[in-house]
Order: sequence, then structure tokens, then C-alpha cells
Amino acid sequence: MKNASVPLMLLVFFIALFPQRLAAEDADDCAKAREWYERGVALSNSSGEEIACYQRAIELCPQDAARAHERLGMIYKARGELDLAIEELQQACKGGASSEPHTNLGEVYRMQGKYELAIHEFQTALDIREDDRRAQANLEYLYRRMGRDDSPEDEKYSMIAVPMFGREPGFSLSQGITSVDLNLESMMVRREWIAPMERPVDIWRLTCGIRSGLTNDLMVGVIPKLLWKKVYIRDLWGHESQPAVYGLGDTMVLLKYCLWHFRQTAWSISLGLSLPTGDEHKTSWYGTQQYSIPLGSGRYEFMPGVAFSTSLRHVGYLHANAHYFLARRRESGLDPGDELSYNLALCRPISLIGEPYFFSLPVKGLVGEIELNGSWRGQGEGPKAQFGPEYYGTSSKATFAGGNMLSWACGLQLLVYGNMKIEIGVQVPALVPDHPWSKRPVYRIGWTRFFPR
Repeated sequence: MKNASVPLMLLVFFIALFPQRLAAEDADDCAKAREWYERGVALSNSSGEEIACYQRAIELCPQDAARAHERLGMIYKARGELDLAIEELQQACKGGASSEPHTNLGEVYRMQGKYELAIHEFQTALDIREDDRRAQANLEYLYRRMGRDDSPEDEKYSMIAVPMFGREPGFSLSQGITSVDLNLESMMVRREWIAPMERPVDIWRLTCGIRSGLTNDLMVGVIPKLLWKKVYIRDLWGHESQPAVYGLGDTMVLLKYCLWHFRQTAWSISLGLSLPTGDEHKTSWYGTQQYSIPLGSGRYEFMPGVAFSTSLRHVGYLHANAHYFLARRRESGLDPGDELSYNLALCRPISLIGEPYFFSLPVKGLVGEIELNGSWRGQGEGPKAQFGPEYYGTSSKATFAGGNMLSWACGLQLLVYGNMKIEIGVQVPALVPDHPWSKRPVYRIGWTRFFPR
């Protein structure tokens, strides 16, 4: 009896050990599968070798192969092998964690003319990620093409979270979406060059941005600026003057192109061209004294930039951008110096309880954001001094130092009606150097309306 129990104990021990061995083997296979997948990503040339890498990854670890199926589907889509693309993307969609496979599958169905299937995939993508811009643009395109009037009002456009104070280079749109936004800013610049010296200036700036996605990767925008300035002047005798002017400043024409995107991450480059659409200077009388106050640059100037965006799970959306402003000497002799600006913003959707109201308009969505804004400016040079009692002791030419400035900003973006959004924010200096262009707190209110074509 004792001898018979030995084989039985060995059998029980083997049965207990067998699942652990299988689990260890599966883990080894999945580790090898990840190596094959990374090898294919490193190739990224749509070659037969890249396809073989993904197929080997799927063979080794089929239970965790959604990304490999998606990459295969994109290769077959680019090659025009749409049936194979559908098979792979359907497998990728079973992962359920990303909207990207559904968007890609919807585009393949759209290319085949299977519009109802495509609409279903785009709607599924938006259920997973409500700001999937490609899915939004494709869905609107199909509703227009099919002549359907049952397209729901797509309020998800308005919840595209973008930085408030780094918007010019950092705001982009997908194909088929046009936006109009108005933004009003109030600030005081500690010292601006008002010949022949630096003076404190109150500035109100109204910016109107019109942007349109020509393709999913290319966006064009036109951004004119209207300025109101009041200068605080105190002469040698203690007399105070506060001349003010208003008028059209420069207009920015902006191109932005997406170089690379995968899932919810994208890298883009931008190029802005500043057009001298307004007056370089405007004259203002205060009492019997005449003052010349700058409004625009009077020059064509360029602003190249780069932008990055991604989604952080359970945190929100991260946006970063930087642009370099190439300044040119003005006709007045003012050289403001080149400027490098950079922006880092975290935008997070906020859950609402019930349906709150904003000035009698229902708030259907809310996004909170915090930003870190920085600037560096090179040394500038002012024009030759004018002569008169106020200017005694000034030199014929003055320079002012550049330096760095760092600011914090916070704000709220409210979806209040349809495809319309209202934004409220404040920017507070954290590091303020002693040079002419440093600012005190900046207050901003904005309005945006999205128009699908």
C-alpha cells in the first residue's frame, strides 16, 4: 500500500507544478513577442520583414497582440490590401483600450464605401475617447456625404482641450473642422519702450483666430490683433500724462503640420508669419503734448515652432510647445530683440454633478487646466533720443537688457451650448526680471465656436 502511494504523490506533484511551468513559458513567449514587436517598430518601412516581425509576435503571444495586429492593419491599409487590413484591425479592436484601431478600421470601411460600418466604428472610437479628432472629422464627412440630417449635434468638438496662454502655435484641428475664437487679455507691462525711454503701459488685446483643418495633418490659421494702450508718463517736473491709442496691430498667418502621431501622441511643427497690417505707431495728444505710441511692428517677421501633445491615463491631456520669434529692427530704430517662448499645459476634464448653468446657459462639460509659461528675450536697442526738457540727461541711443520670465497660469474651459466654449484664465508671474517686457498678472476671457464643414 505504501509503494502504491508513491506514484500517486508524484502525479499530484506534477499536476500542481504543470500550470506554473505553463505560466512561466507563456511569460517567456510574451517577452520574446515584445522583442519582435519592437524590432518591427524600429523598421517602420512597411516591408515584408516588418510584417514578419509582427506575425512572429502574434504567434508567440496571441493574448497580448493588439498592437501588432494594429500595425499590420495599418501596413495593409497603406498598401491598399483593404480586406487584410480589416481582418487585422478587427483583431486589434478586441483589445478595447484605445480608440485608434476603431478609427483606422472606420477609415478602411469608408474607403470601401461601407459607410454604415464606418459610422459605427467612428462612434465607438468617440465613446472610448471623446476628443479623437480624426473620428470626429470622418463622422461629420460621412454624414454630409450621405446627406443625412439625423447627425447629432457633436458637442465633443468643444471639449478639445487646448492651452489658453500658449494657443497660437499649440492649437490645431483635424480635416473638416473650422474654428473661430475671440480672446480678450488685460495686462500691464512694467516698462515698454516709448521713445526715448521705458515707461509702464496698460494693454488690452483682442485676438480673433480663424483656423481650419485642410487635412488631418495640416492646419492653416489667420490671427489678427486689435490693441488698446495707455501709457503712464511722469516728466522731470512731476507732471503726469496718460495718453492712450487703439488700433489694429499685426496679423499672424499660421501653418501647422503633424509630423508624426500614434494613438493619442503627436509631434507637430508650425510656421507663423507676422504681417504688418496695422500702424507701427499712433499719435496721441494729452493736453498740449503729442506722443507717438507703438502698435505694430511695421515688418514681416517669422515665428517657427514645435508642438507635442499626448494623453496621460487617469490624469488628462498634456500639451507642450515652443516657438522662436525672429524680430527685425523697426523703422523708428527700435530693435526689440528675438524672443523664445515655451509652454507646458495639463488639461483635465472635470466631472459635473447635475447640469449647472453659466449666465443662464447650461454647462455640458468642464475642463480645468494649469500651465507653465516661459520666455527668453535677447538684448534690445531703443531709437535715438528726442530733445526737449523731458529728455535731459538721456543718451542718443539706449539699450535694454533681455532675460527670462516664468509664469504660472490656471483656467477653466466651459462647454455651454452646442459647439461653443467659454474660457476664463489668469497668468501670474513666478519669475519677473527687471527688463521692459516683463508683465504683471494677465487676465483672459475667451470664446470659441467650432464649425464642421
